[in-house]
Amino acid sequence: MKTARVVLIMALLSVALIGFSQDLRSDHRGSRIYMTVDQAVQDRGLMFAMYRMIDKSFLDEEHPGLYVARVSYFRNTYVISGTRDRWIDFFTIDRRRTERMPENRN
Repeated sequence: MKTARVVLIMALLSVALIGFSQDLRSDHRGSRIYMTVDQAVQDRGLMFAMYRMIDKSFLDEEHPGLYVARVSYFRNTYVISGTRDRWIDFFTIDRRRTERMPENRN
């Protein structure tokens, strides 16, 4: 009887710990935010994260519709979409000029 009690307690504890660990993992993922290229460039930090994480070679393959890229920024995943022409405009922005621009304080 003692052995059965110990096994039951161990099983209960392991199930509780597994459930607790799953809750911790879900908190670290952040959220998924969908936006267009035009909306994304309004946030300077996100814009520079896009420059670092997105390789413009994904534009080499032409297809109709939207091109989508994923960027991780401050524990969130941004799913950024735009047309091929808008992405080309984004990659040809003069970054030196945007680095000197004062941040919008509205």
